[in-house]
Amino acid sequence: MYEHQVGVENIYTLIKNNLLGDLTNNMHYAKVITPRNISASKIIRFLRNAKIYNLYNVENDSAEIMEIKISKTSPLNGMTINQFNSRKDAKIGAVINQKGIAYAGETIMHSDDRIIVLVLRDSLVKFYNLIEK
Repeated sequence: MYEHQVGVENIYTLIKNNLLGDLTNNMHYAKVITPRNISASKIIRFLRNAKIYNLYNVENDSAEIMEIKISKTSPLNGMTINQFNSRKDAKIGAVINQKGIAYAGETIMHSDDRIIVLVLRDSLVKFYNLIEK
């Protein structure tokens, strides 16, 4: 695929038809998100935290992609995307607020902003403890 040729390390693919799930084994997608994962994620979201607006398990439960709201007391308040993304276990892809959607690394996060973040499975407890503050 083109993405691999230009050096993209991770590709996430949303498959809406489960019949195509077996085809992805022969392709070189890093991770596949399926309706089965989305249904399970909706249940998990309600069991976890009200600050989580959307949550998706990535194939084989290796990571979660979630949309969360930053609280007033969160350590993410005042941090830039680049500062957070220096971590190896979680990455912010976007900040959503009244101004729109921001992707730039210099974007500063504020309370009541929503972020789209990917967190590796082994780091979920650590991440949830961070956003609970």
